[in-house]
Amino acid sequence: MTIYDRKSKESGKLTYTISNVTTTGNTTSANFISQMVDEKGKILSEGAGKFKCNAGVLYIDAKVAIPQESMAAYKDMDVKADEVFIDYPATPAVGQRLNNVSYKMEMYNKGSLFSTITLAQSNRKIESKETVTSGMGSWECYKITYDSQFKATIGGIGIPINMKVTEWFAPGFGVVKSEIYNKNGKFLGATQITSIGK
Repeated sequence: MTIYDRKSKESGKLTYTISNVTTTGNTTSANFISQMVDEKGKILSEGAGKFKCNAGVLYIDAKVAIPQESMAAYKDMDVKADEVFIDYPATPAVGQRLNNVSYKMEMYNKGSLFSTITLAQSNRKIESKETVTSGMGSWECYKITYDSQFKATIGGIGIPINMKVTEWFAPGFGVVKSEIYNKNGKFLGATQITSIGK
């Protein structure tokens, strides 16, 4: 995924590498590792998580929704979090309401709680069906909008960041594009798929 800043200028790349694909019954699971680099290729953060697909419904580890640049400060700490997934329907329909998301991570430094991160997604709704074109070609997507709140608390102090997010989801593949706006509708940045490895 190529990352663009508020001026629509390329500011980095986010790469997901898939491994350990297994199928049990109707559920296929896979692990992933992620790496975010800036426009010069310097590694900013790395992470890991899981994807699942059950009867056509895609479940994406909620870790992918945490701003990767926010995780750089915690790279040497122990992370504890419940397993929470963001679901995308097998047969999307315009007007469909999707499940809300509530996720919490705790970062420990030498055994002591250093920071707590919470993420909430609400009012998830499929707004329309649109075609998205990138360097990878064209994708038939469903446009999904939702309200997002991100909060990092250190020493009991944390300021919530409220955003509005738009995603373009291609059934059978995943999210191919996203845009982030502040609560007043000002554009903050975007990501879009630009290559697929093998």
